[in-house]
Amino acid sequence: MDEQAIVEIVNAQADGLVNDTDLTAELLALEPVAGRATVEPLLTLARAVDDALPPVEPRPEFVAELKGELRAHARLLREQIEGRQQRAIWLAAGLGGLVYFVGMTLVGLRLSWAALSFIAGLLGWKMTRRASKTRVAHS
Repeated sequence: MDEQAIVEIVNAQADGLVNDTDLTAELLALEPVAGRATVEPLLTLARAVDDALPPVEPRPEFVAELKGELRAHARLLREQIEGRQQRAIWLAAGLGGLVYFVGMTLVGLRLSWAALSFIAGLLGWKMTRRASKTRVAHS
């Protein structure tokens, strides 16, 4: 019998004893005869410990202090999570702004290139017209 199986059996007995149920007979019935010799003393010990230690109510001061610590810890965790969320929002906004800026820059460059091409085309057309008028006049 491996250690993990023994731990599971003793845990099952402890869970049963917490609920005022002794599972010794049921747990031993599930084990092969060879494993019972190992498990039975542990189950008996668990039952003896449960009988010897009566349930204890914690002091009200302890309960109040523990609640305060848990609330403070929960508040700290919430603040950390909110801080991370705000950083993520700012990062996303920054990246969005960067993408917008790059996109608008590219659109501006394309429009500038188109406008320059249009102006160059007009100038080229005008120069071609002058050159053809000059040739016609010389002929």
